[in-house]
Amino acid sequence: MQELACALDPCPLEIRTVTGCREAGGGIGRHGTADVIFTDVQLPDGDWKRVLQMARHSPSPAEVIVVSRFVDVPLYLDALEEGVFDFVVPPLRTVEIGYIATATAVTDSTAIRLDKAVMAKLLRTEPKFSEYFLSYLLMRNVSVQEDVISLTFDSTEKRLARALLLLARASERQALPAVVPRVTHETLAQMIGATRAQVSALMSQFRKKGYIHYDDELRVNESLVDFVLK
Repeated sequence: MQELACALDPCPLEIRTVTGCREAGGGIGRHGTADVIFTDVQLPDGDWKRVLQMARHSPSPAEVIVVSRFVDVPLYLDALEEGVFDFVVPPLRTVEIGYIATATAVTDSTAIRLDKAVMAKLLRTEPKFSEYFLSYLLMRNVSVQEDVISLTFDSTEKRLARALLLLARASERQALPAVVPRVTHETLAQMIGATRAQVSALMSQFRKKGYIHYDDELRVNESLVDFVLK
């Protein structure tokens, strides 16, 4: 849970850390004000199912997120059927954990909600859907690993360039140049671990160098790929 604590630390959340089910139960029983509870699969005196039961019977029931060391589809299905809110695997990145805990979209979005029982049934009875969903989980895990590597080794300039390319291709699903969804410099700064001032200065540089173009909308040009690959 040390990695999780580090990922949550920068988030604007009040965080309490416990070491086992007994301590968690005492805290939940006394306060009953937790909105989200993160738990390991196994704890010294119990497991995630015991934490889920305590959360359900607290004065103010909280959502439970299970943290596993690796992608485990049977465990994911079990957790889903039992009613957990989400299932995450390392590496745990501040931005992604923050999005899970606060559920904030960066652009106007339409959300489609599947009942947990329906989702679990689909995963068990529809092989193609199950294969697709497993691929998604693995791709998400790889994406987080790439983000961690970028945050560790890349300059702020290259992290911003990478974020713009990902946003452009995710929105248009076509070759560059492509339009980037409307996001603020503050949101971009949160995505790459920088300040708003840094992002604003770099965006001006990118525009002068011809990497991007924006008037009413922001377009990313192919030359930005060449910059990232240097």
